[in-house]
Amino acid sequence: MDSDLPLNKYIAISPFYGLALRPGTQFLSLGDYKLCNKNYLESNFPNSKGTFKSKIQVHQNQIPAIDFYFIIREKIIASNIEEANKIFVLEIGHLVNTLLYCISFRSSENQKISIRKENISQAIYIQGESQSQKSSLIDDLINPIYFLDEEVFSHKGNNIKIFQYLSTEPKSNIEKRIKSAVSWIGQALINSDITEGFLELAIALETLLIFQDGFISKSITAQLAEFAAFLTETELLKRIEVQKKVKDLYRKRSAIVHSFSTNIEEKDFQSLLEILKIIIHKYFILIETEKIKEINDINSHIERLRFS
Repeated sequence: MDSDLPLNKYIAISPFYGLALRPGTQFLSLGDYKLCNKNYLESNFPNSKGTFKSKIQVHQNQIPAIDFYFIIREKIIASNIEEANKIFVLEIGHLVNTLLYCISFRSSENQKISIRKENISQAIYIQGESQSQKSSLIDDLINPIYFLDEEVFSHKGNNIKIFQYLSTEPKSNIEKRIKSAVSWIGQALINSDITEGFLELAIALETLLIFQDGFISKSITAQLAEFAAFLTETELLKRIEVQKKVKDLYRKRSAIVHSFSTNIEEKDFQSLLEILKIIIHKYFILIETEKIKEINDINSHIERLRFS
């Protein structure tokens, strides 16, 4: 950004494909973003009417569901329209990751959530010793994948503050860790390779809980398991269960990295995802109740729990 140029506030609006709002919900506020339907857009931004053309051909005066939803980004600080557009486009990936974190469902369809709606045509040619074959396919998104409303924020870990982090850099170390972990979780939910996605969840766990730099040792694994147990459960037997589960899951992470051979199942992915969301949920509680800011504050909190 050229510091000599005056800064202005801009609003960016784009079609948003893959997500929709439940009937009766016109918009959903997400920090400096709004996910909205066409009626809300045209009522609040009448000058945009006619700007966005439907990409799916239907009968006259009908709007397909896939073309009915938009994302609005408010308060973009930039020196000109071109820079505002660049900021908006760069931010969208982080927004998608954060939304998928809230939805918490792993699917190959997640890759299609975007501000771009394109047909992806693919040609394949296979040749054998005695025969050959060619084929083509079109991977298209016709209907929204997920429907959202305010209820999404009632689930553990889905604090509305995570959307504020998209446009305003969090100040405390703990909030920065939350922001990073949410992004890794979103990427894991997009990744069609479950092993790679599991590794991304493991990185999210390390981001949230490790306060030492360097090699991942047995003591670090023990720290991860213990911290996760104390943050997610209050009863002794349940803490022991979580501690064992995290150790087992993290051993699989190590097996992937060091031996390149382990079998990650959907239940492994979901177990680690559930633990991560509860940890983030607890972090938000501790931010409010105990004003924690640093990872060492978490260490002190767990020490108090250990001896209480």
